[in-house]
Amino acid sequence: MTIFTPTLFAALFEVAALMGAAGEAPAPQEAPVIDAPAEPARSAKAPPTGVSEPEKVPLAEPQPTIEPEAETDVRPVTAPPTPKLDPKVETTAPGMPREEVIDKVRTALSDVTTAKGRFEQINPDGSVVTGSYALSRPGRVRFEYDEPVPLLIVADGTNVAQIDRELEETETVPIAATPLNAILGGERDFDSRAQVTTVNQGRGYAAVTVVDPNREYEGSLTLLFDMADWSLEQWTTVDSIGAITVVRLLETETGAALDPRLFRVEDKRDDRDRDRRGR
Repeated sequence: MTIFTPTLFAALFEVAALMGAAGEAPAPQEAPVIDAPAEPARSAKAPPTGVSEPEKVPLAEPQPTIEPEAETDVRPVTAPPTPKLDPKVETTAPGMPREEVIDKVRTALSDVTTAKGRFEQINPDGSVVTGSYALSRPGRVRFEYDEPVPLLIVADGTNVAQIDRELEETETVPIAATPLNAILGGERDFDSRAQVTTVNQGRGYAAVTVVDPNREYEGSLTLLFDMADWSLEQWTTVDSIGAITVVRLLETETGAALDPRLFRVEDKRDDRDRDRRGR
């Protein structure tokens, strides 16, 4: 059983190879935007092949630095190299104004009240796991991993629980201590939950990197949107020790009717305690 800490959620609950580094963690670094699949299942859309880590663009002269021979590795690694821009990708200059992009993101996150679909998670060691997800704003989400991974992640509006079905163990942290806090709020919550650090655009996609203004979550979160309909395609987290995790959303259906019981956290230990008291 992996140790359940806010760092685990900071990498969005990496399953295969969680790094439990001791000592003082280095400062968080911004996340590169990782290529999405060329042909995701039952979806005509695919994130651009060259969108990389959003670059801070000076207001006076919006000219990002582009390295002509740079390439982006599809699979994140535990100690990522210095991110570089793909020369084939257009950047924020001129593009849509920064504040307009942020307004679009606020609206996009609040407009989707419910959603369900499949997800693909790329862990810091490059391993890939899959599963299904369901989301109900504000504050509720469920990630159920496919076999052989025995994990279930559930946010009930206040806390996020990691449930190991094999060991029958449940560990819980506040939503505010996880990157999900920026995703699960409404339009009015966005500015209080997320401080935008960089905005980048390229080939019809916008990447927005945010950090927690309250510093309860030490790391960064980059959201990738399809600018055609402002649907959220994927997110990338960088935790306090630099580990990168990518979650791609596939086969998304919005506006679905969802059973509220999907977001209920049931701790097997509570059941055992009640059984003992009843004897």
